[in-house]
Amino acid sequence: MYISEQEKKDILTQYDNQETSEKVLIHLRRNYPLKITDIPGFPSQKFIMVDDKIKWFNRNSKKDLINLIYWNIIDHFPNTDEGIIRRTIRKYINKLKSE
Repeated sequence: MYISEQEKKDILTQYDNQETSEKVLIHLRRNYPLKITDIPGFPSQKFIMVDDKIKWFNRNSKKDLINLIYWNIIDHFPNTDEGIIRRTIRKYINKLKSE
């Protein structure tokens, strides 16, 4: 799946008027990096590791990924609103899918 530059900009502008947390985004970048399989003869697949398990982007729904990551990081940000954390995770997942 290829996303044009305009579609990438549209995805990122969805979150311009909504509040997200820079601290949560930094935590996500450090602990849940994008990984890509590179097996000769097969198309590359994107995934992230959540709770020591592989979560494929094309097999798992975005809602499930947000919930899994949310319940893994909620203890790291006790004073941050749940909505802000979930919006930040959604923003991060959209960014990873568009790469």
